[in-house]
Amino acid sequence: MARKPTIVIQAINQAAREGPKTVERFLESVERLKRAQVTGTRVHEATQAQREALKPLLDRAQVALAESGYEPRPDVIRRLTATVLGAAADREGRADLQRGRLTREFAVPGFGAFAGAPRLRLVTPKAPAAEPAREPGRAERREPKRRGPGEPKPARRREEIRAAREAERAAERNRLAAARRVSMLERSASKHRRAADAADRAAQELRERLETLEQRAAMERRAAEQASEEAKRARNAMQR
Repeated sequence: MARKPTIVIQAINQAAREGPKTVERFLESVERLKRAQVTGTRVHEATQAQREALKPLLDRAQVALAESGYEPRPDVIRRLTATVLGAAADREGRADLQRGRLTREFAVPGFGAFAGAPRLRLVTPKAPAAEPAREPGRAERREPKRRGPGEPKPARRREEIRAAREAERAAERNRLAAARRVSMLERSASKHRRAADAADRAAQELRERLETLEQRAAMERRAAEQASEEAKRARNAMQR
């Protein structure tokens, strides 16, 4: 018995089926990055293009998650990113991604992701590098760091950081809400287009049927007129 696809797979497949051009642009950016890494030219430009092409595909997948009632938590987003990148680096996974028919999750591809290029790797969205921890020296332990004349107090600085993070979370919520609305409007437009096409076909069928009925009515009128003339001639013949 086949296992039911995970929510990550379902979201990516829905995003791929609803946005085939988004998938196509992403896979093309992966190929450009591969060529750039092979030749060693314009790697930074190709890397940036791949990141930009990856983002709308992940946005669609997050919208699909939200529409299914799942919150796009950071760990789920990491699984989405890893699977999209891993599928792009795998021959069968790439084909399944294009069709929206993935059946399993992938890990982020590392070195040797492409045959014949052992040092290549796909890039994931930028993440700030962690600073290595330093053990303070004796002088630093004895004497606390002094603030400059314009430097804010620690409590105020913490409040500013909290406010910035909350603003970032609010912006992300607004972006996802906007993406969900765009997706909903696109589906609504597609539904109305299909309904309009069906109405056009029905109207054409009715016009053809009306034309057939009008032709039949004309034939019946001509037959009635002919029968009336024959009846008139028969009466005249009887009266002679």
